[in-house]
This record gives sequence, structure tokens and C-alpha cells, in this order.
Amino acid sequence: MASSTSVFLVALLLCLLARPPLTPVVRVSLAVQAGALVARVLSAARPDATGPPPYPISSGATRPIFSVHIAINNEPPEVVAAKTAALARQTWSPQDHEIIVIDNNTADPALWQLADRLIATLRPQFRFVHVMHVRGAKAGTLNIALTMTRPDATHVVTVDGY
Repeated sequence: MASSTSVFLVALLLCLLARPPLTPVVRVSLAVQAGALVARVLSAARPDATGPPPYPISSGATRPIFSVHIAINNEPPEVVAAKTAALARQTWSPQDHEIIVIDNNTADPALWQLADRLIATLRPQFRFVHVMHVRGAKAGTLNIALTMTRPDATHVVTVDGY
């Protein structure tokens, strides 16, 4: 049993034993929480047969194809180098993955061009993109990376350095 469930049950027991009697608002709150707890227990005991398979494979693929997205902004070169070097050491089949490093809003050309040169030395599955005027910070950048993702990708993975 999850610790949050245990805490709720202890709190419920203490409230039921409390004097003076509970206010109507507290009673309703406890009833709603108890109902949610019962629903959660019942749904965990009965798996949903109509739900998606645990690892959906799209577009007729017989194996997973990964698109790894790394959003960077003014990142120190050693951080970018460590991230990309770790990914380059993976033993994935070259046709089963791509890695998109996307720099957003880094105004200093020397900084983002250094990352571009670093990525160019890696395997062909690595791609570097520099974009300016991105709205939405990292989320906006990752949305742009989604538009560049291989059409046959079955999984998208994001990597952050900090």
C-alpha cells in the first residue's frame, strides 16, 4: 500500500474518532477522498483490457525506433560534449535511432557554432539545429524538435543536462 494511502487511512480514522463531530465540509471532503481511494484500488485490481499495449509500435514497425531530443540554450561546451559522447557510446543499431541536438536562442555564435562543430564529428545519426526567437523556452524548443523527428519514430526521448 502506498504511503499516501496509509496516511489517508490514518487521517480518516482519526477524523472519525474526533470530538466534536466533523463539520459538513470535512465530511464531504473525506467522502470524496475515500471514493477516490476505492476507485483507485478497484481499477488497479482490474486491468483495462481496452487500453493500449504497453509499448505501442506505430507505422508498421517491428522494432522500436528512437528519436532522442536534446534542447540546449547557452550550455557550456563540456556539458554538450558529455551528453552527446554518452549517447554516441550507445550500441543502438544506426537505423533504429536519431539524435537531434537543438539550440534555442543562444545569441553568441561562437557558443552554438562550437556545439555544431562538435555534433558534426559524431555519427551520422546526430543532427544539430540552431533556432532563434523560440517562444516557450525548452518546451517550445522540444516542440520544434518534434516537427523534425523521423516519421517512423515510435519513441521520443528527451535528455537534459542538469
